[in-house]
Amino acid sequence: MTQFITIFNNILNDAAQPWQLGFQDSAAPGFTGIVTLHNTIGFYLILICFAVFWVLFSIVYYYNENKNPIAYKYLTHGSIIELIWTISPVFILIAIAFPSFRLLYLMDKPGQFLDLAITAMASTPISKIVSRSTEVVPFGVTGASNNIRLNKHSRDITVFNNEILSQLVGHLLGDGSIHYSRTSVTPYFVFTQTIKRFEYIWHVYLTLSPYCGRVPLINPGLRKGIPYPFLQVMSRSYPALIPLYELFYQINVNGNSNTKVITTDLLQFLNPVSLAYWAMDDGSRTPSAFYFHTEAFTFKECYLLVQMLHYRFGLFSTVQLHAGKPMINIAVKSMPLFKSIVTPHFHQSMLYKLQP
Repeated sequence: MTQFITIFNNILNDAAQPWQLGFQDSAAPGFTGIVTLHNTIGFYLILICFAVFWVLFSIVYYYNENKNPIAYKYLTHGSIIELIWTISPVFILIAIAFPSFRLLYLMDKPGQFLDLAITAMASTPISKIVSRSTEVVPFGVTGASNNIRLNKHSRDITVFNNEILSQLVGHLLGDGSIHYSRTSVTPYFVFTQTIKRFEYIWHVYLTLSPYCGRVPLINPGLRKGIPYPFLQVMSRSYPALIPLYELFYQINVNGNSNTKVITTDLLQFLNPVSLAYWAMDDGSRTPSAFYFHTEAFTFKECYLLVQMLHYRFGLFSTVQLHAGKPMINIAVKSMPLFKSIVTPHFHQSMLYKLQP
């Protein structure tokens, strides 16, 4: 039964699967448009096929020799119906032509976002583009794995070095998340930030790009009724992400595993890199303190994080109430130590968060 269902669904993986009939996940916006156009035309094509076969069946059934033994040579045909089925295909082809040409022009001249991304990448020093990873990654040059599909073996042998693993942990404490698609048995990582932080998002993408199959995706959004577009950095599906998923996502009493949780197992993954990315994602500076926006966690989990910060880094912090939700506050006396720990790993565009 599972195999029967699978062949009629898209396979959201980076490699073809047995019995696959649908498209794989797109690696570029152009291919996403092609798949959408294909699916739309396919839907109406099925309707047209049913209509045509119904007309043919009706003609064969009602006008066979047994029911109509006498052929009327001079019987007048329906001029209106003939006019309809002659002109209708013309309108159908015109309806297909408009989105086809629009997609063709968009592929010929990418939008401003892609131009901005290319400009940002061109202005990045080559020393920052070349990966320093010593572990197994798809390619050694940042961004070179875009639009390239990896087979299952390539994804199975991919691992994360310590620096990338620490960065992912920091993002998962902040604006990162791990998900499973409907048809995949391996998870993928997603980092989400507002488009106002483009420089920081591009930095995250350049760091994680050997594990990504596409450039960051732009999505419309609303916050309190105001347009709030955001960008998403999305990795491929990797078995190496399963331990991180099991670290942050546990099935609760309601059987839901989509909510991030904090356990003592996190302590072994906390280091200056993870702390810095957590601070860049969810930190904010006030004249008197530095806050981590941990409203998504429970009070018990926040107090556990406070204990970990003190045990791992010697930082003194408290849990304070903000709009009925907990927030972690780094004490003023620990601010010099905190800044000395995270500043070497902060991106230049986010250093304002450390200023009073």
